[in-house]
Amino acid sequence: MPAATLPSTQEGSNAPVLLFTKAYTTLQSLVSDTETTFLAVFSPNGEIPDDLSTDYILSDSGHISGLSFGTTCADFLEKLGLSPLMRCTVRDAEGTEKSADSVMKSGDTVTIYDRNNDLFFDGTVLLYGDVNGDGLLRMSDLIKVRNHVLGTNPLSGIFLAAADCNHDGNIRMSDLIKIRNQVLGTGTIIQKP
Repeated sequence: MPAATLPSTQEGSNAPVLLFTKAYTTLQSLVSDTETTFLAVFSPNGEIPDDLSTDYILSDSGHISGLSFGTTCADFLEKLGLSPLMRCTVRDAEGTEKSADSVMKSGDTVTIYDRNNDLFFDGTVLLYGDVNGDGLLRMSDLIKVRNHVLGTNPLSGIFLAAADCNHDGNIRMSDLIKIRNQVLGTGTIIQKP
């Protein structure tokens, strides 16, 4: 559904500007028997915000968390809540741009540019429990955390962060138990610390 645009009376004026994103409209259209009515939301001072309104956590350390297992790239981008003139690219750990139906994984990179095409955020997806970067929570993740706890194969980088399933800043048996419980279906790892 394309957004309508309103002409400004003069460039740089404070005329109202149409804001048309999920972040600013909770109701985009009302359908009746004979016509479709579009709901437009305007900024009162003519400013388009340079930020975003999202349920995800964009940390100062360059991590994006708050995703659920199974989130597709398309779902992620829709829920990201970019303002109208921002753009975002998602790449896998090897640097290849991801398709809309591909699943988000720990280690994917997200780059967001503002309306001036300046870098707004560049970070890495952090899916707690996904310590092998496959976007799933399986026994292989459990084994990797166990090996880290035992000191036989230490985790590093984003995968070390993904192993901290109880969000206490340490990787211990309690994190291992959280992963085990979710794998068994008896518990859930909270994705928003």
